[in-house]
Amino acid sequence: MPRFALWGYDTLNAPKVAHLGGLAAPGVKMSELRSGLPLSSKWVSGSYTVKDTCDGLPDSIGKPPVVSRRLRDWVVAKNLTGVELLPVTIHDTKNKVMSSEYYLLHTTPMIDCVDLEASQATLNTIDKWSVTAAKGLVLREEQIPQGVSLFRAERVPSNVIVREALVDELCREGFSGLAFATLEQFDGFQSETFYLASEHGHSLKRAAKTSTPTVDVGAVAMKLVAPYLKKSLRSSERAASWFDHESGSLSVKFFERDELCAWLADAYADELDQLGCLEDGEWANDTVPLAAVAPPNTKAKTSKAFLSEAIGWVFFDGTFFVTTTDRWDRQT
Repeated sequence: MPRFALWGYDTLNAPKVAHLGGLAAPGVKMSELRSGLPLSSKWVSGSYTVKDTCDGLPDSIGKPPVVSRRLRDWVVAKNLTGVELLPVTIHDTKNKVMSSEYYLLHTTPMIDCVDLEASQATLNTIDKWSVTAAKGLVLREEQIPQGVSLFRAERVPSNVIVREALVDELCREGFSGLAFATLEQFDGFQSETFYLASEHGHSLKRAAKTSTPTVDVGAVAMKLVAPYLKKSLRSSERAASWFDHESGSLSVKFFERDELCAWLADAYADELDQLGCLEDGEWANDTVPLAAVAPPNTKAKTSKAFLSEAIGWVFFDGTFFVTTTDRWDRQT
């Protein structure tokens, strides 16, 4: 068992797992959620919407975790340092309330404890500060106060870090949806291997997803991008080149700019903000989302259904870059 772990979310063991998107919190900027500053004094309410149909709501959902009243009461009883539980309402895909008894677990200790060199960290090219890639997360443990069991580290503000003793206690309580990742598995945005509270210490790996382009990537990109950026693309080969490799068989679906902008901003505001594409809900003028990328043979009948299956995204900002939903980073 590691000395510390990352609080994750079990997305492997239910046919239809709840995925939350579109956090709305009046009077609170999304950037404030990663600042490490207390928010309870200005937090009135928040709301999430599940991205697709799901098999109910577990005790712990997403990252950072959104927790049920049962898990919230357990955390409150532990009287942990620097933990705020901010009330949120969760809606279904038709905007009907699924539950008004969930809470965003917001940890205010933001500790400068990441050893960038030992972590082999790559910093975000936009802010030159946050970590976008690493080969394990190495902490300078002498910087972490002994009385702190839940915290976030500067440079990786989206991840909640849990001390070993608290992980053990959480695992024994039988909360649903709970999973953790070891620091050694950390790769920058999201770890690829989790161990579940129900199988304490047992590692599970995600299956690789590969796939055939179903459209002429270059031709469609030229048609969609140029009118918005008022630039011309010299060659369709440049647009298609990113997909000319072994995993070039992914299903690709292009969308009108406004439709994809709205959907992504609703579902992935924090991640887009981290990439520098979005600031307080507004898109950067020089970044255009082009396409959703889905697993092989995805034949969703509607745009919304295809988006719900997406595992990656194609953007244009003068060059093309592709990012995936489990690791948001600019890759040209």
